[in-house]
Amino acid sequence: MSDLETYIRTGIRQAREEADLSQYDLADRFGTTQSSISGIERGRVSISAADLYRMAEILGKPITYFFPPKEPADKQLEEQLLFMFRAMPADAQQGIAAMITAQFELVRQTREIGKLPKEQQQEAAYEAFARFLYTQGVRVKIDEAGYPVLDGGDVTAVLESVDEDEMPFLIKSVKRLQELQG
Repeated sequence: MSDLETYIRTGIRQAREEADLSQYDLADRFGTTQSSISGIERGRVSISAADLYRMAEILGKPITYFFPPKEPADKQLEEQLLFMFRAMPADAQQGIAAMITAQFELVRQTREIGKLPKEQQQEAAYEAFARFLYTQGVRVKIDEAGYPVLDGGDVTAVLESVDEDEMPFLIKSVKRLQELQG
């Protein structure tokens, strides 16, 4: 039996006990027998992913409860970052949290864009990037010559991250950003 299987079966038993349920009670709610629950908890019976999900719902636990916590790749780096974060003023912490949240949202949207039909992907990408810029405080201003100029947020970092061949993408995203502001 793998470490993961041991962790899952132990988690099921602990969650059942925390819910103050007997194996009979859990079996009744799950629609199986007490011996099946006992077999799962002892590692003699495997549980499918779908059944584990149902079990989590019945026991009132998130599915992640039944899996070991993921260790960061670099524990020392994580501790340093956490120390620096805690030393910051609250408004700086909120700003960093908002930036990280926006980046996670951009990643999520990028995954969703990949599921769209090919002809819709490019427009959706412009929109997602424009919204990301907007959440980062980047705004479009029109200069005296009538050209759009990015302002606010960390514009320098945005522009430095764009390769020359990505400029058409940035230009279209900036146009969308103008529409978001408007």
